[in-house]
Amino acid sequence: MRALTATIAAELGETAVGSDHYRALFTLGIFLFLITFIINLTADLVVRGIRKK
Repeated sequence: MRALTATIAAELGETAVGSDHYRALFTLGIFLFLITFIINLTADLVVRGIRKK
């Protein structure tokens, strides 16, 4: 078991561009970005909510 970033970094260099494996790794990257974006957006909304009170 490894982190998503480690999986992408370890396997992307050895994967043929356009293959199913390449697309799966790219999808993992998008998934990781979306999770990070949602967490940051939520934290920003919480901080702004605390400052308004």
